[in-house]
Amino acid sequence: MQSSSTKSLLITLVIGLSGALTAAWLNLPAAALIGSSLLVSIASLYRITVDIPAWLRNIAFTVIGCSLGSSITKEALNHAIHWPISLFVLAVAVIAIMFACSWMLTRFFSQSAETAVLATSPGALAYSLGIAAGGIGDIRSILVIQNIRLLLVTTLLPFVLDNFGFELGKANIAVITGGSGSIVVILISLVVGVSISRWKIPASF
Repeated sequence: MQSSSTKSLLITLVIGLSGALTAAWLNLPAAALIGSSLLVSIASLYRITVDIPAWLRNIAFTVIGCSLGSSITKEALNHAIHWPISLFVLAVAVIAIMFACSWMLTRFFSQSAETAVLATSPGALAYSLGIAAGGIGDIRSILVIQNIRLLLVTTLLPFVLDNFGFELGKANIAVITGGSGSIVVILISLVVGVSISRWKIPASF
C-alpha cells in the first residue's frame, strides 16, 4: 500500500513538473501553477492514478501563501491610501461580476453555490483551490474555470489595453529571495496553519 502511494506521488510530481516546464516554455502566465494543474488534470481524466498527500499539499499552500503575503509592502499600502474611489469601484465591480457569473454557473451549468463562488473569484486561484481542497465545492470544476479565466485575461488584456492607447511596461517590484528568514517564516506559517486547521477553518494553510 505504501509503495503504491509513493508510486502515485512520484508519477504526479513528474507529470506536474512536465506541465510546469511546458507552460514556462510557452510563456504562459503563472506557468508553474497552470501547467502542472492542467497536465495532472488531463492525466486524471485518462484514469492515471495521481495523488498528493495532505501534508505535502499543505506545505505547498503554505509556501504559496507566504509568497502572496510578501507582495504586500508598506509602499503598496501607502499608495493604496490615495485610491479610495478606485478601490471602492473595483470592489463593487468584483462583487457584481462574481454574483452574475455565480448565478449563471448555478442556473445553466448545474454547479453548486460553493463551486460557483470559488470558481468566479477573480485573482484568487490559489485561495480558491485551498478552500476547495478542504472539501468545499468541486475542486476540478473550480480549477478548470479559474484556469480558463486566467488564460483569457492574460491573453486578451494586452490587446485590449493596446487598443485603448495604454502603454505596456514593467512593474517596478523589488524581489527578495532565499535566506534563513524565509525558512523561519514558512515554518511559523506551518505551525499557525496546523493550529487554525483544528478549528475546521477552510484554507487554513
